[in-house]
Parts: sequence; structure tokens; C-alpha cells
Amino acid sequence: MFCFSAAAVRSQSIYSSTASLRRLCSAAAGEGAKKGYWVTQVVDIKDKAKYSDYEEASMSTFAPGNKYGAKTLISEPIAKVLKGNENIQLAALVEFDSVQAAIDVWDDPEYVAARSLLGDTNDESSVVERRVCVIEAD
Repeated sequence: MFCFSAAAVRSQSIYSSTASLRRLCSAAAGEGAKKGYWVTQVVDIKDKAKYSDYEEASMSTFAPGNKYGAKTLISEPIAKVLKGNENIQLAALVEFDSVQAAIDVWDDPEYVAARSLLGDTNDESSVVERRVCVIEAD
């Protein structure tokens, strides 16, 4: 969506960055809510078959049109670790409609069923070591 011309915004001394322009456009459209994001690091996949089963079972949770507005932006192997644990195998960034949606999907029955393929949903360490963090951003 383009709500103002960049020239018009700059001429009013409002424009200071691309992020500022996005915020102006969002505000003009009545879209003030921030998005929620999962930032995931997979450190070690110990059982590739079970992890693959989990990935397949969780696909519908993140499929287009899902109820959480989840959209996988990136899910790729690590090219190079610049600082920290060099054993990280892959990283993912998933966008949600809101922080609450990013939190709620974790306990969604369909996603819990997928996670259960990794073992006990409170301890999946026999299959995978990973970190899943939720952040809020524009």
C-alpha cells in the first residue's frame, strides 16, 4: 500500500527513514498493531527422521491462510556463525499477525500434536535442540 508520495512526506520534514514512512502509512490506514515474530535457531537435530515427521506435520499450522497469520519469511541452513555457538544448523524467522498470535500458536492443539512427534512437548531434547523466541516489531 502506498499512502503518501515520498516527495510530499519529505516536503513536510516528516520523512526520516523507511521505517518512519511505513509507520505513517500504517497509521493512515488504521494499522497500528505490531507484528509478532518467532526467531528460531536449530542447534542440533539428533533424530532426522522424527524431525522430518515434525516438519511435515507442522506445515498446515504455517500454511497460507492459517488462523494465526503465520508466514515463514526465512528458514535456511546457517551460512556462517560470526559469534557464538558454531554448531547451529539452521535459522528461521516466522511472522505472525501479533505477538499474542505468536505465543498462542505454541499451544494450539494442531501444533502441539506436531511437536509431540519430537517427544515429550516439554522436553524435545532427544530429537532436537532449538531455541524459539518471540519478538514484537513493526
